[in-house]
Amino acid sequence: MKKILLALLLTGLWALPAMGQQYFQNTMFTYTQFGYNPASAGAKRLGVDDGTQLTLMGRLQWLGFEGAPETSYLTYESSLPADAGYFGGMILFDRAGPFSIGSITASYAFEREIGTDNYIRVGVSGGIKQWRLDPTGFKPEDLGDNVLPTSVTSTTVPALATGIYVTGNHAGGEDLKYFAGLSVQNLLEPSFGGALPSTVSGTEDVRTFVLSGGYNFKLDEATANRMSIMPSVLIMQDFALNTPQVTASVIWNYKPIALGLNYRLNESVGATAGFSVSDKLFVGYSYDYPLGSLNLSGDINTHELTLIYRLSPARSGAGRINQDILKDASDN
Repeated sequence: MKKILLALLLTGLWALPAMGQQYFQNTMFTYTQFGYNPASAGAKRLGVDDGTQLTLMGRLQWLGFEGAPETSYLTYESSLPADAGYFGGMILFDRAGPFSIGSITASYAFEREIGTDNYIRVGVSGGIKQWRLDPTGFKPEDLGDNVLPTSVTSTTVPALATGIYVTGNHAGGEDLKYFAGLSVQNLLEPSFGGALPSTVSGTEDVRTFVLSGGYNFKLDEATANRMSIMPSVLIMQDFALNTPQVTASVIWNYKPIALGLNYRLNESVGATAGFSVSDKLFVGYSYDYPLGSLNLSGDINTHELTLIYRLSPARSGAGRINQDILKDASDN
């Protein structure tokens, strides 16, 4: 199993470093948009009230492979005082085989209303990212490739991203109607070559575009914003090394319960379940079953757990730039 995983990770002479994928994967992306788009900091999401929030996500991918990918992160989202916008922070750890990535970033976003219960946000995030290679326990000769170093190496690079995010609420503003976002990760395309042998080329952290969207259809108006179904999609593309990653999901929401199905193109199928324990705590779980040659034995699977804790409710108009101020500034 170790040889198979390492072969997957090193395919194309490190062309798919660290994760063998463009950006970290997250099945319950409908609830964790901030991980993909800095403009979504503090935004309303399906079945979860907005406000100051902590989100914790843990993912064990391809469980059954030794050294299989593991992802975890902690995020914080809040509105700033005096309606000055939104702030977010993220600590991420991503590991697969001998590779690992750790990053710390901070985000800022501002929001403007573009019609009744419709909003547009623009955001940016910046921080640092460390690439680390620890070959302990992995043998290059297993692949007939002696390029793997024999000691731990690492390098630290800047992390910069930007995005735009649009949301709308159903009448009354109590429930999310739709969301759509576009972000660009790894804007600077920094090199992580310091963590790899000098003989390895093509070590840029390639720029990745992330497109997401979903629409929340209300199934029964009599349930007062409670019963709905939301199809959504997440697409990641770097236009350089990888084919597009496409993840689609459908979530049936009848608060406090949310049940869903998901499909990742040419990779996996799965199911999700979520429960609002209280008006402050949401717990979500997803299970993915890999398809194709990766899971010929049938015993490989992926588990993901998401916890969202709301520290305080959102203030009315919080983070929204006053439009009179914007108008006065444009007139001047």
